[in-house]
Amino acid sequence: MKKILLLYIVFSSTVLLSQNKYNFGINYGYFLCHSDNNLPITNIQKMTNNYGLNTGCKIKLKEKLYCDINSGYFISSSKGKHNLTDFSYENDSITILYNNSRSSTLEYFLPVDINIASEADNLIYYGIGISVVGIKVMTTYKFYYDNTRTDIEDFSDNLSVLGIGLNSFIRFSYPIFNSKKYNLFTEGRFRYISKLFSICHGKDLSNYRYNFTQATLKLGLEFLI
Repeated sequence: MKKILLLYIVFSSTVLLSQNKYNFGINYGYFLCHSDNNLPITNIQKMTNNYGLNTGCKIKLKEKLYCDINSGYFISSSKGKHNLTDFSYENDSITILYNNSRSSTLEYFLPVDINIASEADNLIYYGIGISVVGIKVMTTYKFYYDNTRTDIEDFSDNLSVLGIGLNSFIRFSYPIFNSKKYNLFTEGRFRYISKLFSICHGKDLSNYRYNFTQATLKLGLEFLI
């Protein structure tokens, strides 16, 4: 997670310092579908809502044609319950250590969107392009006997995924301060992401499929320098 956040900060700083037009904002996202929602780690609470921050830059290629680069940092969560049982044997007797576990999952992801964009007029802006996403999935398991927490140490399982896909967006701008240099804006964006490869030490992930379709709403401020 720290590496993903550091990468986001470095990328954002590069964008802000090197381009003459940039924006930042806050995001609310919703997974229209997520492959992990078919797994036990989401059988109590699905992976749906996600929240994050965003920066971007707008590079003019020619009149009303732009290269738009967008980067964000999102977090989402889910919960699950698992029917797991473990025993201990001592003096010919069996003791049940736990008979279920409950998991909480945090998913951090850093999308980078590269789009070809155009303007319908000065206040409507839209584009389509590719997305590359770095994803960190962290799941913690706690062990219970019925509804009572046991003293068995929690178990953590971490997964890293690199995904690739497509995105499209439309943005509506609202000039402020009677100047074209500063715009408030709202932006809707769709992403479809599919796993390129994944890493989880000690596990065979050849049959693991990861993909999601995400819709986001961004509220932000755009500067023209």
